[in-house]
Amino acid sequence: MAYLGRGLNSGNYLKLDDISSGFNGSATTFNLTSGGSAHYPVSEFSILVSLGGVLLEPESAYHINQYQIKQTSAPLHSIVP
Repeated sequence: MAYLGRGLNSGNYLKLDDISSGFNGSATTFNLTSGGSAHYPVSEFSILVSLGGVLLEPESAYHINQYQIKQTSAPLHSIVP
């Protein structure tokens, strides 16, 4: 059976831009960007998402819709000491 979907690149890792500045305790949808340009992950399982150093579980903690991540619960406002 042929592979359907975006081609796979071995070892092609990318760090996305920080979205924590948008955390306000009520927002759940955030744009995914890399260097300011929209990034379209293949699925929830093609990215690693951490919040406060804790890895989030794909599908139960967040969903991907094109270039946006929608978290199931709103992250609290980030406080920088």
